[in-house]
Amino acid sequence: MLLGIAILTCWFVVIPRTPRLMVESGKVTGYHSTNRKLNATIVLNIRSYNPNKRASIYMDSMKMTVKNSMSVPFHSDIPNFTMTPQNVTVLNPTILVNFIYPFGLPLHAGWIHIELSFSAKVSYLLNRWASKPRWMEIYCNHFRFKIGDSMPNFQNIECLVDL
Repeated sequence: MLLGIAILTCWFVVIPRTPRLMVESGKVTGYHSTNRKLNATIVLNIRSYNPNKRASIYMDSMKMTVKNSMSVPFHSDIPNFTMTPQNVTVLNPTILVNFIYPFGLPLHAGWIHIELSFSAKVSYLLNRWASKPRWMEIYCNHFRFKIGDSMPNFQNIECLVDL
């Protein structure tokens, strides 16, 4: 009983918050396209912020998923990392995609549309105590990329975090 009250008191003192993720830039590089296929590498710059004052956040088994409306999802693993309190972590994941368009090439003036999401096991760390890992899902809005353009094609996009 006392242990449960102590844990609840610590939990309310710490008040763990979910991390904030923002996609700052992205580009499509190394592309090759035919009438029905697009092979490319998508490079993203993602900023992750830990709003907690005392608790660190440990991201384990993080996976990035990229898909468009016509193809299967493509996955890429992101290395484990720890976000210290009120700190910013910058991620630069890349993913190789092979989009197949059954009705011909829908590249409107060299643009592609993708959906971006992440999943990760997350634990809160406070001194030597660690919470039980829970699955966190992160959803980002639809993106439009200009193929072969080195400049970012969108403003910073805030992602929705579901814990």
